[in-house]
Amino acid sequence: MPISQISRHPLAALLLLAVLPVRAAPVTIDFEEPLSPIELAPGFITLDSQGYSFDTAVNNLAQITADVSSQGIFAQGIRASTSPAGATINMTRTDNGAFAIHSLVADYLGQSPAYFAGTLWGGGAANLGSPIGTGDWLNLVQLSYTTFGTGAFFDPTAVRLDNITVSAVPIPAAAWLFASGLGALAWIRRRKLM
Repeated sequence: MPISQISRHPLAALLLLAVLPVRAAPVTIDFEEPLSPIELAPGFITLDSQGYSFDTAVNNLAQITADVSSQGIFAQGIRASTSPAGATINMTRTDNGAFAIHSLVADYLGQSPAYFAGTLWGGGAANLGSPIGTGDWLNLVQLSYTTFGTGAFFDPTAVRLDNITVSAVPIPAAAWLFASGLGALAWIRRRKLM
């Protein structure tokens, strides 16, 4: 069917929408633009950058700091109890949609290494053991970067993220197909009622 006739056939237009991929161009979040983080409490900040939300969290720490600069977003504290103490940065899309991480710069300071954890679109924990930019890194709704300090009292622990290349993940093709099927049924029913 010629493209010029699609407007005369709503069902064809719906099917075309179902099969066309919706691509979002990758963006790099480098925290270079002017940002105004909101400090909810010492060590707890939240901010938005280029359609993505970031927040920090710390536990069992004294002298807590969290901030954002041209060097990235970071959370840091000094261990203040016998329990392991941690610092975390969380990342989501502002519209709560799925996203893909293609690359990032991640640093940590502490006696124990830092680790990534994530939640997949549709639920479930992400397997982030594969290289960044592959596997479950491409279908996240939340990413967390955490380190725990387990050394002596007053040892610092911190995490930092910067230069995050990320893109929005399109709605899965199955969802488009389901929506177009519902639209087609409504269109057929409407024609029968006329």
